[in-house]
Amino acid sequence: MEHPDFETRLMNQLKNDRVKNYFNRIDKKNRADALVNYTSLFVPMVKSYKQSRLDLFSKFLKEYTSFKNSTKISFGNILTKNATRYECWDMWKSQLVSSDMERMVKLVHEFLEGFGIVTCLWKINDIRDIARLSKFLNRHIESGDLLAMLSVNQTYKEALQVILTETKTPSRSSYRRILKVLKPISDTEDFYDFLTAVDLHRGPTYEQLWMAMKQFFEYSEDQQKNYIETNFGDSNSSLAQFFKTIQPSSVDDLDVTLMKTWEQWTTHQMFGLIDLAWKSHVMKRFYPENEKNKQTIEMVERVLDENVSYKDCEHFWDIGKDDDRARLLKELIVILDDTFGKMSCETKPPLPSPDNMHLPL
Repeated sequence: MEHPDFETRLMNQLKNDRVKNYFNRIDKKNRADALVNYTSLFVPMVKSYKQSRLDLFSKFLKEYTSFKNSTKISFGNILTKNATRYECWDMWKSQLVSSDMERMVKLVHEFLEGFGIVTCLWKINDIRDIARLSKFLNRHIESGDLLAMLSVNQTYKEALQVILTETKTPSRSSYRRILKVLKPISDTEDFYDFLTAVDLHRGPTYEQLWMAMKQFFEYSEDQQKNYIETNFGDSNSSLAQFFKTIQPSSVDDLDVTLMKTWEQWTTHQMFGLIDLAWKSHVMKRFYPENEKNKQTIEMVERVLDENVSYKDCEHFWDIGKDDDRARLLKELIVILDDTFGKMSCETKPPLPSPDNMHLPL
């Protein structure tokens, strides 16, 4: 592990097995807090920390006591990187109104430098630090592509949010809703192109950018204008272009398109969704629904009904063999089954497990 968190680094350094076993029994969520609370006990048991690091522990313990008395936030979440970006943002934001929190945030950054420990606050580039923010943007982001991704078609974003929601805990009704939301946006290849762009750009890198945007929109409109004028003036740099272009909705757009899709879907699932969008477009463009095939399509869709008998299920799957639209609809359902889990009805009962099979002797 290249950048172990505070808890892991310290546990690896303990040389007393009884103490180590004690901390191992503490719930993971609270272990970092427990380690800090017992700093005076375990510092002498650390194998190889230099005096500068031990001094940092001592400073941390003094600050930590006042911090624990002034906030309800679990600092252990920061130290073990367990905090979600939403929790991490709330912790960072609280320093703006809490001098104790501000002190602790500074101390965390000292730990980052002194121990090489990456905490959730590592994701936050203070937007007042223009040099650091510019370095991040130039290293990770081609601003033109990014700005295009932040100008998200509202209909596509809403469709993507529906699909994200429905695939968290998929069901037959979930798949019906996904197919329904694809219908009105499948006239052109645009949604397919949009998902392809999402796949190319999505990733954890954008957490830092999301945090920067959150900071920017904490400012009032006058403060935003002053921030841009003070730091960029007439500059046409990538960073200046970025702050001059983004809108409040861009924060949510970035969250939905490039971050939630990365957190929730594997590469296989993303490819499956792209395939789904393409075939949905082909079906609507070249094989539109009409009065002639409407009843057939409705029968095929019943493979996603609840409580379908094996016999009826087999019948629904067999319907429309000579109908191209029905064939493509079946392909869409199979893609959903293969990508997010088998939900369509079964044509045969499941085989008994080997343990329950009574074979003749």
